[in-house]
Amino acid sequence: MNTRHLEEFIELGKQLNFSSAAREMYVSQPTLSQHIAMMEEEMGFQLVTREGSVELTPEGAEFFSMAQDVVNRCETARTRCRNLSQGGPKTVRVPDILSTFPVGRMLDQVVGDLYAQDPVSQVIVRKVDYGRHDPMSLLDEDLVDVGFDFSCCGSEHVAQRYRERGYRAFRLLKVPMLVAVPRGHRLESERLLARSLDGETFLSRSNPFCDSYRQAIVDTFALAGAALRPKMVYGSSFFDPPRHESAGMVSVGSAHYFKIYELIWGSERTVKKVEDFDADIDLVAAYDAKKLSGHRKRFAQRLEELAGQTA
Repeated sequence: MNTRHLEEFIELGKQLNFSSAAREMYVSQPTLSQHIAMMEEEMGFQLVTREGSVELTPEGAEFFSMAQDVVNRCETARTRCRNLSQGGPKTVRVPDILSTFPVGRMLDQVVGDLYAQDPVSQVIVRKVDYGRHDPMSLLDEDLVDVGFDFSCCGSEHVAQRYRERGYRAFRLLKVPMLVAVPRGHRLESERLLARSLDGETFLSRSNPFCDSYRQAIVDTFALAGAALRPKMVYGSSFFDPPRHESAGMVSVGSAHYFKIYELIWGSERTVKKVEDFDADIDLVAAYDAKKLSGHRKRFAQRLEELAGQTA
């Protein structure tokens, strides 16, 4: 049995007519009949009835659905291997910032939609050295197909910077911000208001991407009249700084990091939300609509479409 015979049987199962199925498969009716008979002999049961109208037998109906799955899988395997022989899979490159934000479901849906249209497409999450690249330079240097950046209290002004450079930009998601207060800090037992944080020092890692994130936090609180002073902490993340450098300082991060805060700080810190204004950070996505084509453009457009539905 080979996949060509399976394809012929599938067509017969759709047409329920030997002449029509033979015509669609570009074989003669006697040849098709012979191939079906060979399959029946090999498997030991009858696939179709031949008295009067053609019908699938119960065994034939069960085999029909399985045969379709086998043929589809074989075609996918052929396409992937053919693509690899021609220079590798079709990839979409995104920076690894996606792994730190709650966009997993959105990305999974986009990847699923892309795969359904083009089974050889793959999403490559690139590890980015943000010590050498700021978010926009990743697009400028063609290191990613879709880039990401932070903005504070509204994404329009950051999106506009990308548009001025010729990119298409949109808000991907909004991330509520939280503040982790050390035990014994004056704010632990008080209501956490924006002005309560005026002049506070918070911890931040230093590299171009974190610089953008840190500035977004500073700008966010500045809009509410609170001046936050960031302290650079090298070699650590902004939610896991060295203990000797973190004493008495607040940590500011997204709600997505809440569980991480709990795991890292345990009972050492209390995580609170600013009560009198929405301290949010937007994640902006951008891509070059003129440069992208094919599967990469479909990926970017589908991501933008889903982002619009969740806005």
